[in-house]
Amino acid sequence: MRSSSAPRCRRRRLLEQSPDGEKFRGNVLSHFNYATLENDLKWPGFLENPELARKGVEWLSAHNISIRGHNLIWPSFTSRLVHAPAVVQKYKELAAGDPQAAKKYLRETCADRVLSVTREFSGRIRDWT
Repeated sequence: MRSSSAPRCRRRRLLEQSPDGEKFRGNVLSHFNYATLENDLKWPGFLENPELARKGVEWLSAHNISIRGHNLIWPSFTSRLVHAPAVVQKYKELAAGDPQAAKKYLRETCADRVLSVTREFSGRIRDWT
């Protein structure tokens, strides 16, 4: 019986063309019906190489494995900006000179992120964390 627990599918294993990659994909197919692409859908990773996420979603979808998206926006980025891409880190620079412009920029940038990614993967990603 396949588990509904979502394994974290690391790009180096899910898409890797090697014996380890083959074994990993076989285990995913044998044991899971739900998966999470560990970093490929996160904002910085997606900006760096969106094709990894696209290929991972394509492979999982082709094998009827439900996908949990992880994550659209990291919840702590407004204070520390540790997990935010450079496009959001601009917020900190703007906030020093024009807090209202910074809030507007951040709101619009986050809305663009959410809308663009959810539209692109609409119907293929079951839910987002």
